[in-house]
Amino acid sequence: MPPSTEPEHASCTHGPVTSELCVRLATLLNDFNPAHYDKDFAQSVGLPGVIGPGTLLQGWVAADVADRLSETGRDGRERLAGIDLRFTSPVLVGERIDIDYAWTDRVAEVVITASSGTTEGGRTVATGTVRVEAVKR
Repeated sequence: MPPSTEPEHASCTHGPVTSELCVRLATLLNDFNPAHYDKDFAQSVGLPGVIGPGTLLQGWVAADVADRLSETGRDGRERLAGIDLRFTSPVLVGERIDIDYAWTDRVAEVVITASSGTTEGGRTVATGTVRVEAVKR
């Protein structure tokens, strides 16, 4: 893709985050932080309830990038080079996740928001960048 000055915008929606999803991911990663599955523990450390692991958001970003490369016919020529996210607020069970991308060449600025079915809009839970690179042959 040739460099451009205007970013190409894309959005993806995931979720809602479920307790089962948090437990499955914890099992897969062998990361049994009780804040990701035990409501009483989460509340005892000042969280509003069970929170989704950051790796869940990273996984959704990676899947979105893979889909983008496939849809644009670049999946054999480019690959995910890095995800750099800064988490600003916990993701709660029951929330829907919206990920907005602003792509310029091989870099995207990322803003991730979370919202429940009862709220209008959402709150920012992470920001950062995603990079893809050419596959060396």
